[in-house]
Amino acid sequence: MIAAVDTVLPGPEREVLALLAESGLDYDLIAELLGVTRVDVADLAAAGRLRLAGAAAPPEPCRAQLPRLAGLIDGEAVMAPVHAGDCATCAATLAAMRAADADYRARRPGPMPEALRRRLS
Repeated sequence: MIAAVDTVLPGPEREVLALLAESGLDYDLIAELLGVTRVDVADLAAAGRLRLAGAAAPPEPCRAQLPRLAGLIDGEAVMAPVHAGDCATCAATLAAMRAADADYRARRPGPMPEALRRRLS
């Protein structure tokens, strides 16, 4: 799965996952670095993880929970609309995202892209 990260993930998703895995930066700093909001960072992390897992985005209202679910993985608090805490769809989505994140971190496709590394300097 991870060998194809460059072809599977669009640039912004790839950048966010690389920064989360390699830099130790939080959502606020990644957002500042990329010129987006912290919710955008969470959205991109969720979308990238779902894409790596080969999973489709869940239907609404679970789709609105994706930033919050990404935040759970990354230790970030992200606001989302009120939703059932015992939602089976959200639980399955979170499990797929956690598995994709663990696999990505275990088998990263190589060093952080040079353009990102320069932005960190």
